[in-house]
Amino acid sequence: MYYSDKPIGSKCDDQLGRNDFAALLAQSLLNLNTQDTFTVGLFGKWGSGKTSIVNMMLSEIEEQQKECPESEKLIVVHFEPWNFSNTDQLLSQFFIRLSSEFRSKGDERLAKIGEALETYSDAFDLLSAVPLAGGLLSFLGKKGAKAAGSKLKKGSDEKDISKQKEAVIKLLQEQSNRILVVIDDIDRLSNEQIRQVFQLVTSVAKFPNTIYLLVFDKDIVVKALEKVQEGSGKDYLEKIIQMPIQIPDIKPAKLRQVLIDRLNAILSKREGIGFQQTRWQNLYEPCIAPFMDSLRTINRLCNAVQFKLSSIATEVDFVDIIAISILEIQYPEVYEWIKEH
Repeated sequence: MYYSDKPIGSKCDDQLGRNDFAALLAQSLLNLNTQDTFTVGLFGKWGSGKTSIVNMMLSEIEEQQKECPESEKLIVVHFEPWNFSNTDQLLSQFFIRLSSEFRSKGDERLAKIGEALETYSDAFDLLSAVPLAGGLLSFLGKKGAKAAGSKLKKGSDEKDISKQKEAVIKLLQEQSNRILVVIDDIDRLSNEQIRQVFQLVTSVAKFPNTIYLLVFDKDIVVKALEKVQEGSGKDYLEKIIQMPIQIPDIKPAKLRQVLIDRLNAILSKREGIGFQQTRWQNLYEPCIAPFMDSLRTINRLCNAVQFKLSSIATEVDFVDIIAISILEIQYPEVYEWIKEH
């Protein structure tokens, strides 16, 4: 069996002991009782399992809210901006996602909020716009600003857009539900789109009773912001994120156990494969363990090993196949040199 990089969907599939952290995060978000916009940052490196943690957290929130009255439930909206290729789509799909979630609840009050969100979005003709020092400017730069300006003159102006936003704010203030908007995989976006997401959260969609959970690799986002923002990307981020949360490192013992279980499973499905236990013990700590820093790396290694086994299973010792696969993944130049020489 080959291993995919698909995030897990529930705590039943948690092999790395992350469910307790996900449950703690869920409880913290449920207990956040603020009437203003509140922004939480969930930071983790690529391959650290951010989306898996988010999925377990959302399952925990759903579980804890089963017995709650509908008027007290946290309304969860999960938005993945990297599914959309340009700024127009990102903004319009954000409001469509938000609106559809309110409309789906079967509550007249919430349906009105959904309608108000659509009207607010239509005020720009679904062009991204943010209030800046010079007035309402498009996310799209000078060309987009000119296009937005001509549309605003035809049927709308800054005052009208502000009026539509005020209508949304008023409706959100009058209802009792809090909203959690999860925006995942921000670090997969282009530098400009990363900036636009943060402007969306801090300006265009700055709504009361709303919590934003922004999920990303902090180092990637800071570098991206430094390229498109004036000043320090770190300082800019600190102004936006009110509660920074770093995903804890995975314990090496957990990763080692996952790796051993998967290698044993691979071995058990094939006959006649040589395996020298002493060589494995000598190689593991200096040559294999340093690279097993995430489930993604383990998946890649096990997939590479299985592919090689399909052609040379009985000709090469299993430990050698693992070692050469590590070289192929981590040091491809060395791997190619070995092949050529």
